[in-house]
Amino acid sequence: MAKARRIGPFVLTAAIAALPVGAHAGGFGNRLQSAVGAGDAFAGAGTSDFGLSGMFWNPAAVNDVDDFETSSNYTLAVPQARIRAQPGTSAPLLGLGADSGDVGQGALVPGSYLAYRINPQWAVGLSVNSPFGLATKPANLPWAGQNLSITAKALSVDVAAVIGYKVNDWLSVAAGPRWLYADARFTRDVIPGDAAIEPGILSGLKDSGWGYTLGATIKPWEGGEIALGYRSRVDLSLKGDLSLPDIPAIFGPLAGTHPVVGDITLPDQATVSFSQKLSPEWTLLGSVEWKDWSLVQDVPFYIRNSGPLNGLNPTTLTFRYKDGWNLALGAEYHWNDQLTLRGGASYEISPIKNEQREVSIPDGDRIWVSAGASYAFNDHFTFDVGYSHAFVKDGSIKVGPGTPNGDSGELAGLTFLGETTGSVDVVSVGIRYKFGGAAVAALPQQPVVAKY
Repeated sequence: MAKARRIGPFVLTAAIAALPVGAHAGGFGNRLQSAVGAGDAFAGAGTSDFGLSGMFWNPAAVNDVDDFETSSNYTLAVPQARIRAQPGTSAPLLGLGADSGDVGQGALVPGSYLAYRINPQWAVGLSVNSPFGLATKPANLPWAGQNLSITAKALSVDVAAVIGYKVNDWLSVAAGPRWLYADARFTRDVIPGDAAIEPGILSGLKDSGWGYTLGATIKPWEGGEIALGYRSRVDLSLKGDLSLPDIPAIFGPLAGTHPVVGDITLPDQATVSFSQKLSPEWTLLGSVEWKDWSLVQDVPFYIRNSGPLNGLNPTTLTFRYKDGWNLALGAEYHWNDQLTLRGGASYEISPIKNEQREVSIPDGDRIWVSAGASYAFNDHFTFDVGYSHAFVKDGSIKVGPGTPNGDSGELAGLTFLGETTGSVDVVSVGIRYKFGGAAVAALPQQPVVAKY
């Protein structure tokens, strides 16, 4: 888990992941919002090829609605991650077991969208997603890394309401507020080198905050489209409880349960995507996504009560992330009026620095490969399916005296050296439904004048 600083005789460690799904994008972010995206590695995210699910990256996708439309996406994410303690790990830790087993925890994550056209210029929309999340727990206990992390579970719910405006036949824009709710719980063993687990727990860490989203869709030439989207940062003040074993001889006045609070800023992101029709059958797609993970650095937690411990900082979570990037390229093949096939690949640069990697989030750079399809049963009902596999780069974890992570106290001077391996499988299905009859009349065009 993320490192903690020593306060008197006690140190507790925990990791915070904004917020149960495994981390299926860099850091503790999730990219599980679209079945179409799962089929092309999220190339073209926010363009009209994504339908309403593109609203997550570019709210101006709301302007593609004809009348009233919904899109429901359900994504099963199955991460596999394993940590093996290496030679150089202190004997009391290594004696607990070198292999964590699989620490990844799978989950089914929904994402929903709806949009309504008010008139030819104006449209409104609503989306509900989970942009951040984490769920890890070692299959093998006891094991050498249990003093760094046992469980890390967190979830987020993001609700965005947007209003879109068609400026003309080549430019549309949209914006709106976002409300994000986060809930998290983390545990670790607080007695180093002891097979009998004495858990320290950060639980009930909850808060909600406000942000916004902005976007624009530009269609500068025939068959071409550019999507620009921005999602703001969100400030949270997570309030919950810190619980330590009732052993005053070790933990002193910190034994027991205490209310705590810690502030964290979740990162903003920007996306630039394109879609270009190459022929009646083929469409080329691409995206560049940046996320400001460098905002996530040290997150101190303070006791908040009316007693003598009020204001004490028993733990500080130290992420020290760098910015994250995702570069994607894909294509669609329109087999016929009903069936569209797609595929893509992307390279994701993780925000986790190799020297700062933790047991709770054994993340690394990854390559995604994807394939999917859409089938339109009629003018109203379309079914989407997508599959993605991520090849996660192997990494290392080094905690203890003389390591990049240093000795922050959670191992009481012992050393843990580990190697990580991992991958992720994602299967997503989506249902799109258009209500109503004929489309709303298009924007008025200048009359064509023919000369004879």
